[in-house]
Amino acid sequence: MPKVTAQGKTVTWEVGANLRQVLRQNKIDLYNGQAKSINCRGSGSCGTCALTRSPP
Repeated sequence: MPKVTAQGKTVTWEVGANLRQVLRQNKIDLYNGQAKSINCRGSGSCGTCALTRSPP
């Protein structure tokens, strides 16, 4: 299972799950600064909640 730690919380989810939804369900804020007001609300067009993956 994939795992992410953000805002002091560690969350795991099933492979193939929507990470944005998983983070929201666990009350992890997706945005900071001005991105809180200029985001696209999950339509995938603004990039403010884009994630990067560190190499293992």
